Amino acid sequence: MRCCGIVAAAAMAVACAGAAAAAVPRMTGTLFAADKREPGRRDGGSVQKIDLASGREVGRAKTCENPHEMAPSPDGRYIAVACFSGSQIEIYRTDRMTRVKSFELGAGALPHGVVWRKPGRIVATAQGRGTIFAIDDPLGDSPRLREIGEPIKDGPHMVVVSEDGKTAWGAANFASVVIAYDLESGKELRRAQLSGFTEGIRLTAGDKGLFLAAARTAKLFRLDPRTLKVVAEIPVGRSPVRVTSDTTGRYVATSNREDGTISVVDIATNRPVRTIRVSGDAEPFQIGIAFSSDGRRIYVTEIEANDVVEVDFSTGKILRRFKSPAGPDGLAISD
Repeated sequence: MRCCGIVAAAAMAVACAGAAAAAVPRMTGTLFAADKREPGRRDGGSVQKIDLASGREVGRAKTCENPHEMAPSPDGRYIAVACFSGSQIEIYRTDRMTRVKSFELGAGALPHGVVWRKPGRIVATAQGRGTIFAIDDPLGDSPRLREIGEPIKDGPHMVVVSEDGKTAWGAANFASVVIAYDLESGKELRRAQLSGFTEGIRLTAGDKGLFLAAARTAKLFRLDPRTLKVVAEIPVGRSPVRVTSDTTGRYVATSNREDGTISVVDIATNRPVRTIRVSGDAEPFQIGIAFSSDGRRIYVTEIEANDVVEVDFSTGKILRRFKSPAGPDGLAISD
């Protein structure tokens, strides 16, 4: 009888373990981290490819010096990389992590932000030139490169693009100005003055809300994307430098560099609903942030700690740390 009891208990334990595993679905997809330095090199950076199911690095590309933001192609087969210390947008195949194209934006461009939209348009900032660029049909035989907008000193730094790929908004951080651009005509539509070093920018699902993070005042601005009128000013953590949103359009989240946290804001109410502690410290220098495609996980980069941190969004628990010896900054996720 005792033997049977032990067997029954063991079977129950296995069943419970299986149920627990089933309750936490396995992560899928690929995470890309832009490392400012490529291991063993002094003159270049790299992009790390991490398989989220296994948590292992499965590829790494040697890139230009100081890569920052990245943008996967709509089909996930390619990724565009902004070369912030130079003047290029580089494109890599994601299966082999090999470079297939490079676009020169001009002297002193300093591209930082980049977005890739259907059917085939890349939009990138040229902070050093004070403009943005559109690259139409970037993978075709005759891609079209256009510089757009009236120059503004030291900006735009980051950019977002409407779902139809026809409108862009750039955040000029030093000037705390947001600019709307018509990508079809190649003209500036309007601009608005904000405050507090607005660096991070995010357009939520359905182009319903435009959010800009003011790094010096611990504030998140919500704007009407069409008029650029301020709808709300939302308190967040110290030095919010990046903004992301989930695919449902329910939450936006800021990466707060000075206190090592993530602030979560309810889009419906424009109110902060919770704070997720990552390191709780400025020393790791937390920058990049991205949701998983299903919204269950959120990722941040810690440049000085050489970590990409995976956090369970519902509980705020740190699940994994992916090590990188090269100072990870920008993040991108592809299914």
